[in-house]
Amino acid sequence: MLFDPVIRAEDQYLGPWGKSWFGAKRRNQWASPQELFERFENRPPFDSWDRGVLRDYCNYGLEPAGEDYILACPPEIEASIYENSTVPESNIYPEIAAIPIPVHVVRAGRFRDPANVMGSSPTAPELAARFVMESLGDALALL
Repeated sequence: MLFDPVIRAEDQYLGPWGKSWFGAKRRNQWASPQELFERFENRPPFDSWDRGVLRDYCNYGLEPAGEDYILACPPEIEASIYENSTVPESNIYPEIAAIPIPVHVVRAGRFRDPANVMGSSPTAPELAARFVMESLGDALALL
């Protein structure tokens, strides 16, 4: 099962993405999951999320760090994932075609909008169809 993976359309693997600044500058220290929830609940794109999903993100997306909490995926790692998500070496479509088991792809209901990086899915809309044993072809709305 893949949840909104950063797997782009095959023709997008041309070089570094260059828009990773949003993730690299993300705040990484919080007093509690509740503080993170209160900070994000009225901010895009989190304001459009189901409250239970946002609560889970806040509760399980942080890990203890002394008396505070930090993001389980450090901002520099998240930024690197996005920045390198379009380099030719990241194109995994040849491997996708060789996976011999059913794969479910769940992606955000909103399609990729280059102007709204955090408010849309990075997942290629046709990704599920690229697996040999496709078992779920259309997007399921997460947001």
